[in-house]
Amino acid sequence: MREVTKSREVASVARRVQLPLRDAEEQLSFLSSQGFVRTLERDAGTEYRLTEKGFQALKAYEGLMRSGRSSIKQTVNPKVVQ
Repeated sequence: MREVTKSREVASVARRVQLPLRDAEEQLSFLSSQGFVRTLERDAGTEYRLTEKGFQALKAYEGLMRSGRSSIKQTVNPKVVQ
């Protein structure tokens, strides 16, 4: 979802996440159906934007990733103090 904040066109999103165009379209369609991404029809084509729900999910995911990294550091080097 982070890439949708940087790119709005499906081809650009597909390149950034290294997915074939068809797969990126399927993923964006799913995210849209779940309310994480909003589709906008423009003269130049369809644009995708994160909804508030999408931003909240992205923030939660990034928080989990940060938390997971610190857990990994503590497992590898238990002397690391947060």
